[in-house]
Amino acid sequence: MFLNKAADDLWTPLGITSLFSVTLKGSATCETSDACGLGWRFNCAVVANVVSAEQQLAAISRDGTFIPSSTLSLYFDPHRVVTADYGRITIKVVATVTSDDGEAPAVVVPTGTSADFTKEMMLPYLDPLLPEGLLIAQYVLSSTATLELAITVSLPDFPTPLPRSVDRQLAGALHRALRGEAMADLKIYAYNRRVASICDVVTDLKPVFVNSSLLAGHSDKLDQLLFASNCGPVEEEASSNEYIDDSDLEDAENEEHHSPSPSLGDDFEDIQAAVPLGSRTAPTDVYRVAIVHGVAFKTLEALVFYLYTSKICFDKESVDGTPTCSPKSMYHLAHKFGLRQLEEKAFAAIKENLNPGTVVGETFSILSSRYPEVQDACIRVLLDRIKDSDLDSDSDDTKTVAEALKLRATLDATMRKVAGGELPHAGNVLCKLFAKTLGYSSCDSESADADIAPSESAYLDDEQEDVGHGADSEQPVVSEEEEEKDWGVPVKKKTNTNGKVKGSKYPKGKSKKHGKYADSD
Repeated sequence: MFLNKAADDLWTPLGITSLFSVTLKGSATCETSDACGLGWRFNCAVVANVVSAEQQLAAISRDGTFIPSSTLSLYFDPHRVVTADYGRITIKVVATVTSDDGEAPAVVVPTGTSADFTKEMMLPYLDPLLPEGLLIAQYVLSSTATLELAITVSLPDFPTPLPRSVDRQLAGALHRALRGEAMADLKIYAYNRRVASICDVVTDLKPVFVNSSLLAGHSDKLDQLLFASNCGPVEEEASSNEYIDDSDLEDAENEEHHSPSPSLGDDFEDIQAAVPLGSRTAPTDVYRVAIVHGVAFKTLEALVFYLYTSKICFDKESVDGTPTCSPKSMYHLAHKFGLRQLEEKAFAAIKENLNPGTVVGETFSILSSRYPEVQDACIRVLLDRIKDSDLDSDSDDTKTVAEALKLRATLDATMRKVAGGELPHAGNVLCKLFAKTLGYSSCDSESADADIAPSESAYLDDEQEDVGHGADSEQPVVSEEEEEKDWGVPVKKKTNTNGKVKGSKYPKGKSKKHGKYADSD
C-alpha cells in the first residue's frame, strides 16, 4: 500500500485535515483511502512516465544513473456526501517531498502553479464525476520520493460549527502540566469598567488566562492574537467609540484607585526568588501578554469559554456556571475575529430580544449603525410593531394600548433627537425608514447629503444668506405681488430691522439675477 494514513483526522472549526504519506515503491498503481471527515475519500493513481533519451539525460542522479519518474494524481471522491446539501466546500492540498536516498527529489507541477493546490466544488455535486472523483492535485516525482500530504476540506456553508478534535491538544496540555508547566500560557487583557460620566473611556484591565494551543484554528484573526509577540505595557485607561454602547462593561464611579497597568515586567514574574534553591521543582510560570481593544472583559471571558466548550449564554444569569454576556457585545467581538457561527448565534439572540420596549432603542443604537445586517433586522421589526400599534390602540386591553402608545411616544422622541443632532450616527435609519414607508430605494445619509445641489440647499435653509452679500447689504426688492405673479405661489421673505430684504426663499430650480428671477441651469 503506497497511500498511508499518517494520523487521525484533525477537526477544527475551519475544516477537517487528513494526513497521508505516499511512497512510490511497490507495484500498486491506484489506491483508495478509507472514509475521511464526514464520509469522503481520496483516490491516488500513479502512472510511470515514458521519457525520451534527452529527458533521461536531464534526470540523472549523482552516480550517473537514470532516475525514473512517475505522475501521481490525487482525486477527491465525495462518496457518502455526494448528495448532501452542504453548499460550498474547499479542498486544499499542501505537499512536502523528501527522498530516501538523500537525492533531491524531482517534483514537477503544472506551469504557473506551486506544490500546493486548492479546489472548490458544491455539494450536492450534480455534474458527472470521473470514477476516481474530482482531480485536486498532480505531481511528477522520482521513484525515491516520499510525499507527505495534508488535505484540508473546509465547509464554509455548513449549518453548524464542526466538532473539534480536542483530544490531541488536550493530551499535550495535560502532559506539559504533569511536567510542571502551566496549563495557561497567555494572558489576554480587556477593560472591565466604564469611567462614570464618560461613556467612551474605560479602565480596570483584567486578564483571561488561556491555553493558546487549545484555542488555535478557529479563525486567522484569532490566531494572530494568540501567537503574536507580547504587546508590552498598556494604558491604565483607554478611549474608543467602540465602548460607548457596550452593555457588558460595568459602570463605575470615579475612583482614586485603579488596577495597575499590566506590562511585560508584571507578567514575567520571577517566582524563583521566593523559593529556596533546593526546593525548586517546577519552572517559573511565564505568560505571553495580549490585549483586545473595543471589547469588555465579560465578553472576552464568554468568548474563551465558548471556544473551549461550544457553550454560550446570552441570559442575564446562567444556571450551569456558563459565563454570560450581551448578544450585541458578542456579535461585535465575533465579527472582529471572523467567527461566523458565533456571530450568527448572537444575531439570532439580538432579534429574539426585540420587543415593543426595546426595538426603538436598538434600531437607533450605535451597534445598528455599524452593522447593516442588524440595522435592517431592527427596522423590519420596528415597522411591524408600528403596524401592530395601529391595531393595538383600538384594543380593549389596557396593557396593549399602553404599550402601543409608549412605542409611538418613544419613536417620536427618538426621531426628534436625531433631527436635533443628538444621535448623529442614526441619520441613515431615518433614510431607510422613509424609503420603506414611501416605497423607494434607500440610500446612505452621506450620499443623500451630497446629492443636495447648492441652489436647493439655499432653498431649504430659511436663514441662508445670498452668496457675496452680507446680512445687511442692500439688495433689489421685489414685491410679493411680483413674486406671486412669477411663480403662482406666495414666496416667503425676511427683512432686516432696516426694512431691507434678507435671504428670500426662492423656489427650487430658480435663482435671482440682477434683481429679477431667472431659471438656474
